[in-house]
Amino acid sequence: MDPDEIKEEEVKNIFFKECDYSLNSPLNKDRLEYWLGYIKHDLTPPLYHRSNHKRIKEAVLKHFPNSDNLSTKCHRWFFNVLRKPCSDISGIKRILEKVSKASK
Repeated sequence: MDPDEIKEEEVKNIFFKECDYSLNSPLNKDRLEYWLGYIKHDLTPPLYHRSNHKRIKEAVLKHFPNSDNLSTKCHRWFFNVLRKPCSDISGIKRILEKVSKASK
């Protein structure tokens, strides 16, 4: 297994924890499952790779703070951003710390 590969659950937790989503809400869970699957489908490297952390962090900070839904516009925006090459490699804990501080 690639040492830079991230568990899918870790990525989901960024969105659920920092964007006030509830894992217990079937609507939110289904929507996020669809959205992450849509993005992951055409990505190289895959979404769950450390090379995409900066883009994940930026998306959380700029497009989803305190949001109560994931709109089609956000689906498309995030999909397009993540398809671009990303040279910045960051650790998951650092991203979560920054996102956490910015959302308080």
